[in-house]
Amino acid sequence: SQCLKDLRSTDPRDDKMRIQNTKGGLLKDSYRWILEHETFKDWRDNAENRILWIKGDPGKGKTMLLCGIIDELMPKTKLAKSADQTANTILLSYFFCQGTDRRINNATAVLRGLIYLIIAQEPSLISHVLEKYNHAGKDLFSDGNAWVALSEIFAAILQDPKMKEVILVIDALDECEADLSNLLDVIVQQFEFSHIKCIVSSRNILGIQQRLESYIPEGVLSLELKGNASCVSEAVDAYIEHSISRLTSIQGEYSVQENLRKLVQQKANGTFLWVSLVMKELQKVEAWEVMEVVADMPTDLVALYNRMMHQINSLSRRNKSLCKNLLSAVFTAYYPLSLAEVGVVAGIPDHISGSLESIAKLVTMCGSLLTLNEDKVYFIHQSAKDFVYTEIHSTDAAKRHLDVFKQSVAAISKLPKNIYGLTDFGPRPKDAQPPDPNPLASMRYSCFYWANHLCDTCNASSEDETQLIINETFKPFLNNHVLRWIESLSLLDGLLEGIRSMRKLLHELSSTLSSIEIFILRNAALITKSPLQVYGSALMFSPVHDHIKATQWDERLPFIKDIQGITTDGFLKTLKYHTRRVEALAISPDGEMLVSKSWHEQLCCWDVATGALDWTVQCHDYGVSAIAFSPDNRILLLATSSGIPNASRVVRLVVKRAVRLNWPSLTIDCHYDVTALAFSSDCKTLVSGLTSGLILLWDATTGACLQIIQGHDGEIQAIAVSPDGGKIASGSRKILRLWDAATGAHLGELNTADYEFARGFFTTTGIIQAITFCQDGEKLLLSLEGVENSVWDPSSGILVQTSVGEDDSVIAISPDNKILASASHKIQLWDAAIGMQEKGESNHFVDAYRLFAFTPDGKAVACAKSNIAQIWDTTAGECCRTIEDNWRHNFTDIWDSCDYSAIAISANGKTLALGAWYESGGPTALHCQIQLWDTMTGECTCREPMDRNRVRGLAFSSDGTKLAMGFEPGTVVLLDIVKGGWLWEVDCYHSYRPRCLAFSPNNSMLASAHYHLFEAKIYQIDLWDTATGKHRQEFDVEIPVKIPDEQTYNHIMFSPDGQHLYLEHQYRVRLFEDDERIVSLDADLSKDIQGRGIPITDGWVTQNRRRLLWIPEEYRNQCAFVCGSTVVLGHGAGITFIWL
Repeated sequence: SQCLKDLRSTDPRDDKMRIQNTKGGLLKDSYRWILEHETFKDWRDNAENRILWIKGDPGKGKTMLLCGIIDELMPKTKLAKSADQTANTILLSYFFCQGTDRRINNATAVLRGLIYLIIAQEPSLISHVLEKYNHAGKDLFSDGNAWVALSEIFAAILQDPKMKEVILVIDALDECEADLSNLLDVIVQQFEFSHIKCIVSSRNILGIQQRLESYIPEGVLSLELKGNASCVSEAVDAYIEHSISRLTSIQGEYSVQENLRKLVQQKANGTFLWVSLVMKELQKVEAWEVMEVVADMPTDLVALYNRMMHQINSLSRRNKSLCKNLLSAVFTAYYPLSLAEVGVVAGIPDHISGSLESIAKLVTMCGSLLTLNEDKVYFIHQSAKDFVYTEIHSTDAAKRHLDVFKQSVAAISKLPKNIYGLTDFGPRPKDAQPPDPNPLASMRYSCFYWANHLCDTCNASSEDETQLIINETFKPFLNNHVLRWIESLSLLDGLLEGIRSMRKLLHELSSTLSSIEIFILRNAALITKSPLQVYGSALMFSPVHDHIKATQWDERLPFIKDIQGITTDGFLKTLKYHTRRVEALAISPDGEMLVSKSWHEQLCCWDVATGALDWTVQCHDYGVSAIAFSPDNRILLLATSSGIPNASRVVRLVVKRAVRLNWPSLTIDCHYDVTALAFSSDCKTLVSGLTSGLILLWDATTGACLQIIQGHDGEIQAIAVSPDGGKIASGSRKILRLWDAATGAHLGELNTADYEFARGFFTTTGIIQAITFCQDGEKLLLSLEGVENSVWDPSSGILVQTSVGEDDSVIAISPDNKILASASHKIQLWDAAIGMQEKGESNHFVDAYRLFAFTPDGKAVACAKSNIAQIWDTTAGECCRTIEDNWRHNFTDIWDSCDYSAIAISANGKTLALGAWYESGGPTALHCQIQLWDTMTGECTCREPMDRNRVRGLAFSSDGTKLAMGFEPGTVVLLDIVKGGWLWEVDCYHSYRPRCLAFSPNNSMLASAHYHLFEAKIYQIDLWDTATGKHRQEFDVEIPVKIPDEQTYNHIMFSPDGQHLYLEHQYRVRLFEDDERIVSLDADLSKDIQGRGIPITDGWVTQNRRRLLWIPEEYRNQCAFVCGSTVVLGHGAGITFIWL
């Protein structure tokens, strides 16, 4: 299952085999003695003796001893390879810690490995993991709370009734470099269970001894004790004899073998590692040199390592430097590097690092300090790594990490654009393989970890040194090569790691890094599928003053010339799933997860970085009052209404299901519902707001009520706790109040009724729907009903409207103040820095541009909103004319509002037709008007009042003499512009809203298209004779994909020969043939109507079926077409032009 794949950070069975291979294989004679040892037999046979601790100095063979014990125990466990393993009931799980490998040198990795191996034997036990995994996904095993979660899972598994007998084996506790004390606690906790037995090994470490000895006075097996030391010595002798027999240089020379055996036994001092290192050295010399080499070998491991270092120092100057760089890279890296990676990280010149054979030779030159296994480079032993640290690297941590950082970013900087040489700029096939050879094979470590090494460099450097590094290396890399890095991350499936890297560095250079983080967040879903769009859509549609856009513009795809008309509202992405209004929203404390809940629908969890819906929880309540994450990221509280008056419940989300808490209902009276929730930042206090207006403070651990504040007279709609926990903000209707969390004292108040907010031609006052504190703990972000989000500064009393969040019912902001989420029926994510800025003049009109029309040659496009229309030159991207209809003012302000509902522009671009709709409080409440405007002078040449409902469609004939009009509910009228008067009028009783109209090329026919009232995918099309108004043809067409609700059908067009009708720029239907009513996507549409609207297929600008450029949905939700080399996009904020 995917859960098991995500759990597996390593397979201990593979680690065991790798370790054995690295050490030359497992020799049975080297561990046979322990099987007869009284301490081992007592552990094995005595039910009361449940733990065995094997301890000894480095090189005494502890790891190989445990390998042998595992092999001896395995046949009687479910890990047995024999056919009758199903009859075994004993589960055996083991783990090998290695300080030289960061994947397996921490307590969390130990638990993951032990759990993984247990589940491999008893798959049903995965249910204990799934309880939490279904809630958290793969982050369960790697986030900041992984240890806590895995400890609970491990305990639950070990206590499962299926666990009849369990044996746990953990090697090298002393090499567990992170959370060792926690791991020892877990081991000790198992002593109380009679069905669990443990074997652990370690060096003679005082801390481990103090933690374990009191529990296992009879279960300590020290390899240094006299009796045990003699057994170890005999095992070492067996290992020496076996190793000499495999030494090819002296095969058949029995006297040399015998003399060598005696000399090695004399100097080995009962140490396997010493023998192993000597034998590696002997493999490099001739037969006549072996005795001399051994005679010169020091008997002490440290002295032996010093001898190896002396050999390195004796190399040529160039090779000595390369070997020391190699040792430094292997020592500094967070996990074992491949041969290809180590060449890059160590800064080995390209002509050497390009050859894996050359890198392998350099590893050999490092003596026996390093070893190779399965193309990975390791220290031969933890003691070797300790020696290198003590002798070489103990005082230069900053330099080591700086070297790795510099070499990594230098290598990334050399990568070409389009690293894989892709020929299509669109999505890569899911099964696409990298080229051979893979240019990124050596780059994975550098791409993923350069930022971590920069962090470690800064932490070990002075402030001045850090600033120098940033200015000389870091900033130039980001300013010149950041897109190459992002492309590499995409190809390596590592964009999320990129975001985490940026967050690690934010404290060093917040402005630049925040821009990169936002860039990745905005475009992660696109770049993951289409890596080259990092130089295309992702770069082009970044805000105008974005740092990446400013520094990386020259990196854009070669066919892109320029772009104009980018919005600056900080919009990142839309999350769509809910079909009803979202009632609750929360961002997790780590900023990586967003949870939403709508009325009587599922609870949804989203990945903030990718926008993907990770999981849902069935929670069909009749509404939801509040939702809140605990600051430790482990608890999600929902206060929901059950549909029964005055009833509420609080649930805790611990898995992919909702379960009741054992807490009180967070209300002091069963007659009041919980309507708002918030945690304090230390996770110790929970604040709830009630329908009665009370604010209650609770102990989040015990559920005890700590304090009651009489907050408001009516229901509390929103509540928030400041980041420092000192203040509480509550909102009821139009009143926001601040409280001292400790004393309950009233600190301040805002009444939104004192403010008027512009909404089109009207003003309104906002009811408070949601509140959240900004990171500074002073300002508050408010969601107000019917208007954009607002920011309130209590110190100054100023309330400022922002440009986002209109009509959104809920808001949430990430703890770092980077991401703002707002929601109504859909959820939108924003760059909080931009989204919380004060609303500017450009945002004066609440309604968006939603009407667009263009000339047949595509050289001019018209757009309209409210009572404003504009004409644009698509070649230059200039607004040629702005028309503002102030006609209502001539009638003493009878007309309260004007709204354009239809638009058309003549073929020659000289006349603009607008359908206007006026609403009034006067005697005539509704008024429709057709207007004709001269685009050259800006004068209105005709106003035709219509005693009709709203006009929905307009179209000019190609000669500009006739205007077709479509009215609600289903009337089509043809107007003679030259002579004046109607030519004919027809009713389409079977239709609804004739929105789309088009004349045939010779103007003999008029097509009207209407969307079906009940079938969203159905076009109803009528053909009319323009001379007589006679109905020629009627048919329904089902388009392949439903256009989103906000993109109502608004464009039809005849083909040049008049035999086909094109719908929405991309669907074609043949006319006048009853047997063909199937619409097909026409790949060659651009060849038929070049200059009149090339399709942007499924969001992509294409050429010869090759995807070039992705157009974000928010930029093409009204119209999108290509004219020659110009892309014109109509959207709510206006018009965007792209020149290719």
